[in-house]
Amino acid sequence: AITHQHWRSVCANVLEMKSHSDRLGMLGVDVSRKLAMDLVLQSLLEWYSEFIKDYYVIDHDMILIDLTYLLLAAKISNDLAHW
Repeated sequence: AITHQHWRSVCANVLEMKSHSDRLGMLGVDVSRKLAMDLVLQSLLEWYSEFIKDYYVIDHDMILIDLTYLLLAAKISNDLAHW
């Protein structure tokens, strides 16, 4: 089952990185959607490394909320595997 803890950790990370990219935008830096996604992916913990490789191989064209759902699914899958 999806718990509040799953959502909080994944969403908090995505929101923090979105906040950084928004701040860069306010400072005049052009932050493309691809760069914003890269910021999120590069901020992830080491155990997401397989997810990140798969993401770049498939070269998804998505928005941050889509990435958030994929990350949440990966986290839940990992948590269940170690339960």
